[in-house]
Amino acid sequence: MSMRKILMLLLIFVLLLSLVGCGDQFGKLSPKDAVIKANEKLKEVEGYRMKINAQVTMNDIKQQVVLIGEVANPNQVYLSGSLSGLNIEIYKKENKIFIKDPMNNKWIESENLGLGNMDGIISTPEKTFNELNDMIVEAVYLPDELIEGVKCKVIEYVPDKQKLKEIFFEDEKIDEISDLEAKYKVWIGEKDFLIRKLSMDLKLNSYENEEQSINMVVQLYDFGNNDIKIEYPKDLPLQ
Repeated sequence: MSMRKILMLLLIFVLLLSLVGCGDQFGKLSPKDAVIKANEKLKEVEGYRMKINAQVTMNDIKQQVVLIGEVANPNQVYLSGSLSGLNIEIYKKENKIFIKDPMNNKWIESENLGLGNMDGIISTPEKTFNELNDMIVEAVYLPDELIEGVKCKVIEYVPDKQKLKEIFFEDEKIDEISDLEAKYKVWIGEKDFLIRKLSMDLKLNSYENEEQSINMVVQLYDFGNNDIKIEYPKDLPLQ
């Protein structure tokens, strides 16, 4: 899996978190509706922190991605960490997402990365959320769990394979994917409806490459802390 594909998957999560439960009781909500409500709830929080851990495997070669950052609503995200041992930074403000290229240490606007269908998705967050909403074809409640002492409802959901291919790959590349499997889980606070944790497991096979996989976990915490402030990166060109 190329570095650009890894970046693309990370951007999916950035979008999810920047678009992202509410007063309804879980008992009155289907698992799918609970996921949608929880994503809405996060938009009401002034800010929070997150940590992303991911492992990408291709041809038995494993690459680790670790990012730590903050979200300041509305629509501002900053992440920094390492990708395959290289430093990386991601900055999002409104509909613009920038990545500091670990190869040359220069900021690149996401639409210039050549990510195929991702360009339009990144520039239209509301459209993205609607597509992800429509993608959920199956969702179930799992047994409750504690996350950092908070009792959480756990929901596992499966996306539509074809829609997922259309998001992750350019049109001419879709037919090269022989099989794709994905499963998501979300941990939602029972009392406050805040998302405490998300995970994604993705496996794909193509006619040209062996099985590729990515396992990603996102932890959310420090909700509403007044010390969460994101400044425009000083070395990012003014827009």
